[in-house]
Amino acid sequence: LVFKGVAGSPGVAIGQSIVMFPPADFDSVPERSSSDIDADLKLFDGAIDSVRVDIRRVGERLSSQLRPEEQALFDVYIGMLDDKALAGEVQDKIRAGSCAQTALKHVIKDYASHFEMMSDSYLRERAVDIKDLGRRILSYLQEREVVDQSYPDKTVLVSDELTPTMLGEVPRENLVGLVSIKGSGSSHVAILARAMGIPTVMGLVDVPLTKLDQREMVVDGYNGDILISPSDELKDHYSAVLNEDRELDEDLKSIIDLPCETLDGHRVHAWVNTGLMADVVRSLDHGAEGVGLYRTEVPFMINERFPSEYEQMLYYREQLEAFAPNQVTMRTLDIGGDKSLPYFPIDEENPFLGWRGIRVTLDHPEI
Repeated sequence: LVFKGVAGSPGVAIGQSIVMFPPADFDSVPERSSSDIDADLKLFDGAIDSVRVDIRRVGERLSSQLRPEEQALFDVYIGMLDDKALAGEVQDKIRAGSCAQTALKHVIKDYASHFEMMSDSYLRERAVDIKDLGRRILSYLQEREVVDQSYPDKTVLVSDELTPTMLGEVPRENLVGLVSIKGSGSSHVAILARAMGIPTVMGLVDVPLTKLDQREMVVDGYNGDILISPSDELKDHYSAVLNEDRELDEDLKSIIDLPCETLDGHRVHAWVNTGLMADVVRSLDHGAEGVGLYRTEVPFMINERFPSEYEQMLYYREQLEAFAPNQVTMRTLDIGGDKSLPYFPIDEENPFLGWRGIRVTLDHPEI
């Protein structure tokens, strides 16, 4: 079987597919009544306590990097978990007869839809906070069903919508390819995959996700194809491509230290585009002489909130120190269009030509 998608990161991988589902997904929560109201209330209270501990731990870990007003956000989160707020409404629904997961789903969806309909942009963005809190609670409610996943030596990770955190769950030495049913070549995962050198295919249509688990698979990151249960002939073909890629890498390593100069003596600068420290390591290994474009938006895109001024300083210092004394060119934050931030939604009719890039920076210098 061959499915056509979009090339997310170049290269070829041959391995065994492992399908990963989100740890907490409200769409998969069924409508169920409670068979033991007291037990459901106890289960929910335990999940709330665990999330409180998690939020406090994150707040303490980031305390040295945040201003007091930013630190206060964690107190707001904890306040939402109070019996008189979100948690109290869930408890009321459980007492009315719903199981804990079903009650939580309805309350979170109600809260989020109310915020999403507000005219004030700041309040609309709070819907993201509500959903995040809800998923954290749900993951603890579902914890009894979680099993440890083991990954084969050559894992092709497959998901409906891959996230950066999913990549982090697979040991890097086991991960050879990525397949995401949703997404495009400009998604967060595609950016990470290119930086890590992992062949990736995105944006597949009509693929039976539930039937893809533990199948032999070829990921063709050059053409955007995946091949399921390939024939021996096809495997030999793609194995030859893999070997050619490795040989080309070895050939290029032999000329890394030579100057970038044409036969008639004209000097050319071999600069690289970067966004992550993974880019830097690979670039230095491949003989880059400096940075032609540092994409400042990448640390913003892989975060769940705006990086603080201190965190940004650390990101930029890493880049400058890695390439010193060579040139590093940085651009201002380029968000909007195909590079949206989940915590800073931009809604306009023509985002590719509208409010983005330098216009956002001029309107929001505090970022």
